[in-house]
Amino acid sequence: MIDMNVADYLSYIFLGQDSVMMSDFIYVVFPVLSITVLMFSLRSIVHDS
Repeated sequence: MIDMNVADYLSYIFLGQDSVMMSDFIYVVFPVLSITVLMFSLRSIVHDS
């Protein structure tokens, strides 16, 4: 994935042209994003109390 912007990458994924990229997106990006959101929400909860 060289010189591909986000919109190109997402359209490439959702057009189903590369199942490897799709599985990478699901198994790598999604957990990292959800863990990041969880950490920030937990930090704000702990910080408030």
